[in-house]
Amino acid sequence: EDDQQDPAAAGVHVSSSMVDGWCQAALDKASMGAMMQLIKAYRVACHYGDSEQQMTSTLTISSGAVFNKVMLFMLREADGIFRRMLGLQQDASSAAAAAAAGGGGGGVLLAEHATKAPRWRK
Repeated sequence: EDDQQDPAAAGVHVSSSMVDGWCQAALDKASMGAMMQLIKAYRVACHYGDSEQQMTSTLTISSGAVFNKVMLFMLREADGIFRRMLGLQQDASSAAAAAAAGGGGGGVLLAEHATKAPRWRK
């Protein structure tokens, strides 16, 4: 679907320019490939500084600046991008407003809609 390269296959250092490209593709096109790479980078960033990280992953974070970019992007933007990919409401306040208007249990309503989305895998 997306023409994103898989850096994990080559065992590379995640650079700032790679993260910038993935972030741009994720924001502009809700790119599944870019989000997959960002999730992998986020997982590595969560273990940044751990000595075991080198042994368990072929991805490595090249600097503290890259760590910061990955963490901030995922914490700020990932939820909205996932919601857009699944065709769900954009934020929690929208979900709360729908629940208050008789939409039911909030999270249950969203889960029901998510399972009917075309990108949802069974």
